[in-house]
Formats: sequence, structure tokens, C-alpha cells
Amino acid sequence: MNGKYVRYSDDFIIIVPHLEKEVLKKTYDKLLDEVKNAKLMLQSDKTQLFSYENQTILPLQNVLNGIETKSKKLNYLGFSFEGKKVSLRDKTISKYYNKVYRKIKTIVKHNFVSKYGNPISCNNLYTLYSKNGAIPNSENKWGNFITYVNKCEKIFGKDENVNLIKRRHMQKIRKRLKR
Repeated sequence: MNGKYVRYSDDFIIIVPHLEKEVLKKTYDKLLDEVKNAKLMLQSDKTQLFSYENQTILPLQNVLNGIETKSKKLNYLGFSFEGKKVSLRDKTISKYYNKVYRKIKTIVKHNFVSKYGNPISCNNLYTLYSKNGAIPNSENKWGNFITYVNKCEKIFGKDENVNLIKRRHMQKIRKRLKR
């Protein structure tokens, strides 16, 4: 069908050229049969169907039974694509900030002292969660979330929106620490 199939663990995406509604239904039914034969389950609540035309993602409604696509963004592996730009998924960014804010809350609650009695400086927090702790050009080093964002920017390019989180993350961390 001149399409593309990409899988990472249990997440996969299938991209095919425009198909007539009946051909699409038959193709989907065949896919479901293959999934069942492999003794796997496809979660219909996570299954989405889009059309991509003129650099626009359009949700397709009422094409496949049980598939309700409301989003105008294709989300896959922590990224969103709305037709023109790739960005980090909102949920990915929210998880990052929730983790940072929980850490800050714990540090403040214990008056900047670890459970072992050692002082915790703001620099420790910045190393774990900010650009200050990001490892530049790291290939084999772990780094932090901002290191990950830098790698994403390198792969997708500076024109994409994967790096938007870097603009204000330090301000948000400092603001939360001052509360």
C-alpha cells in the first residue's frame, strides 16, 4: 500500500496513502485480525484515525466503528504533530513540571536539608532539572530532561517546537522556590 509502519515497544503508528472508506475499513479489520492472531489487544480508546492534507492534520470521524478521534494533533512517543510542526506533547511537559514541583515541595518542607542532615542548595535542584545540569552534546551520558530536549532539537531541527520548554523553565523553577 506504499505505507509506513513504525513501532516502539507497544506503541505503533501506521501511515498509508489516502484510502477509500471501504478499503480503509477492510484494511483495519485485517489489522485487527493480525493483532488478535498474535494474542495482543488493540485499545480502541487509544486508537486514532487522521487524514493529512495540505500540512493539516484532520481527525476522521465515523469511519471506523468504535474509533472516535477528537484531537487535531497526532501524538506519538511524547511528541505532537499538528501538520506543520513537531512539539513535545503537553502531557510530557506537564509530567516534567509535576516532578520538579514535587521535588521543590519536598525540599522546602524539609527546610533545604536532606534526610541525612546534609544541606540542599538550589544548585542541586538546578543540576537535576534545569539547563544548568544539562550535558551539552552528550551521546553516552544520561543528563536530565533538558539534555533530552536538546537531543530532540538536534534531531528535529531548530525550526520545530520541541525546545519551547527551555525558554521559561528556569523562571518557573525560581518562582516556585520563592513561594
